[in-house]
Amino acid sequence: MRLPFGPRTSLAKETAKAVGLGRGERILGAAATADGAHVVITTFRFVVVSGENVVTLARPWHEVDGGAWDQDTETLRVTWVDEPETRFALAGDRDFHGAFRERVQASVVSEEFVDFGGGRRARAAIRKNLATGELSEQVIVGKGVSFDQPGVRAECEATLRRLREEIGLD
Repeated sequence: MRLPFGPRTSLAKETAKAVGLGRGERILGAAATADGAHVVITTFRFVVVSGENVVTLARPWHEVDGGAWDQDTETLRVTWVDEPETRFALAGDRDFHGAFRERVQASVVSEEFVDFGGGRRARAAIRKNLATGELSEQVIVGKGVSFDQPGVRAECEATLRRLREEIGLD
């Protein structure tokens, strides 16, 4: 039996079961990878299930910084808030990229970029765990920016304070 998820995406029942959906969680999309695994987008998580129906990666959306689709190489590049990027060569339907983008954005409560000049910047954000509603603060520094540089930590902390005030946390 195949379960439909979108106009051309289907996922084997065993693979869908392996995702281990939590209470209120639904599968929004899926795509096969070139090596037989599946990238699965749920309401709460980004999940990768191997060809043997074993979950090899499961991250909540507030831990996904973003992503990009490279049409030439048919590769989804996922950036994380705390790790180097991961690339997935997709062999099947890629129509789920809209759901991917929507889930990342749904986890962002408020964000602001901090410009340090010379193309150097950081992004401060308040993100929401979509499963629990819990809020967390994140600062992601760009190339050439370090918290050890003069003023960087203070400016990022001030930006987080403003974000907290904007959403009524202070």
